Amino acid sequence: MLLFTTLLTQILISSAAVVKLHFPAYRCFHVRPSLTICSNFDYTVLTTPHPLKSVGIPVVIAPLFLYSDDTSENRTKKWNKFDVWWTSLACLPTEKAHDTTNIFFVACSNRTTAIPISESFIDDLKSLEKGIRVFDCVWQEEVLVIAPVICLLCDNARASELLNHLGSTAKKLCRICDTSDGSMCGDHRCKSKAEECIANIVSEQTEKGKKMLRTSYGLREMHNPLFELSVDLYKSTPVEALHTILLGCCKYMVREFMDHRSAKEKKEIMARIKAFSTCGMNCRISSSISYFKSFVGRDFKALMQMALFVLHPYFTVSEKKCWFLLAKVFRLCYCISFSASDTAYWKNVCSEFVRVSVDYMPSYAKRLKTHLVLHLVDNILDFGPTQCYNTERYESYNSLVRAQNIFGNRQSPSRDIATNFAVQQHLTFICSRGYFEGKQCGEQLYSIYLSTQVQQFLRGVSIKKTQSDKDIYQPGCLRKLHHGTVPSRS
Repeated sequence: MLLFTTLLTQILISSAAVVKLHFPAYRCFHVRPSLTICSNFDYTVLTTPHPLKSVGIPVVIAPLFLYSDDTSENRTKKWNKFDVWWTSLACLPTEKAHDTTNIFFVACSNRTTAIPISESFIDDLKSLEKGIRVFDCVWQEEVLVIAPVICLLCDNARASELLNHLGSTAKKLCRICDTSDGSMCGDHRCKSKAEECIANIVSEQTEKGKKMLRTSYGLREMHNPLFELSVDLYKSTPVEALHTILLGCCKYMVREFMDHRSAKEKKEIMARIKAFSTCGMNCRISSSISYFKSFVGRDFKALMQMALFVLHPYFTVSEKKCWFLLAKVFRLCYCISFSASDTAYWKNVCSEFVRVSVDYMPSYAKRLKTHLVLHLVDNILDFGPTQCYNTERYESYNSLVRAQNIFGNRQSPSRDIATNFAVQQHLTFICSRGYFEGKQCGEQLYSIYLSTQVQQFLRGVSIKKTQSDKDIYQPGCLRKLHHGTVPSRS
């Protein structure tokens, strides 16, 4: 197993100009009145100037998103189960954040889980928190780049794993608070309290006592290198729309509704969906409503945009209220701006939705995804609208890992994948006129780099494209690569 972790510094070098242009106006953080005042010691540490800053070196703050997931096994199941880490800059504008050039591979393995993998690059992240010196290609001078991790993005199961939480089946089902009742919030967790609880479990002498403490705290004792970061991960694993809303609340509501429909009503609903105008939508339901149990995120996303118009003749009074509130929560999840003055209104909407949905579907009262809606507004206040940190963009990159693995010899797949991504990243950095040992590439190489085929090669190509187009033989390898004609820069 080989874990590739040396590209983090190049990420910051190649994106520093974008950071400086967009970060000041990108996000306004909401300061809560309940924050604890720093002690004199903490205040001294925070106000002590950095030794490099004190000698006049400019400082660039470039916060990072860190994403973890396991690749799906829908292709070559024997070889394709990987735990993967990705990273991206958190300070980019929304339209730039979804660009393929701004998401970077960190590490992967098919022989261990996410936490042991993180141990290999945790020292790099800690050094980025302290700051590194890089050469700025815009200012033509050295700058100090400080890149702390401010947010950990993942699905709910992975978030519980990375926070030493027992998961959604535990008595304390939530990773963010210590509630035992899914219909209301409890006291918020924090890293210092979690470390104290874990220490209590470790110090307990009997296995029975350990089990009781695990149940009481909702935590498990295990070494977690992520706790060495400055960020409090219990406050920095926000609720994300894909797994919590689309594949959570929306899926629950659709299944509950469709299970009570007759075959005739299902045909009528399908006819109403086909008759619904989707000219203003960028997605549509890809399969028949009869196969609602096999819907994926994009299907639920399309259905939620038309549900109130298509399904309203079949709603009872309680269903209508529940669906109306769900539509509001869905709107909140996919908004691109949020006003702090609306906080009380949206918190009331989320609380009312949880209350009504529990009354409508009592079996879902203990579901974690229903409870997490209560934390949605707080996360938006801390990190901005959910579209700024959605996980759909990272999910699509799992196919690149699978593609890299398909064309390897499978003797050491994580090493081959890391090597191929390293080659691609170095080529991208050099060909995009990044500075290497004080030099830049020429105009001719830069023009070739802008061609479509080279861009496809460096950014990742789909499996069908790779098999049909012989110009690009293997991702991460220059063999049989022909750039063709050089396009004009206009």
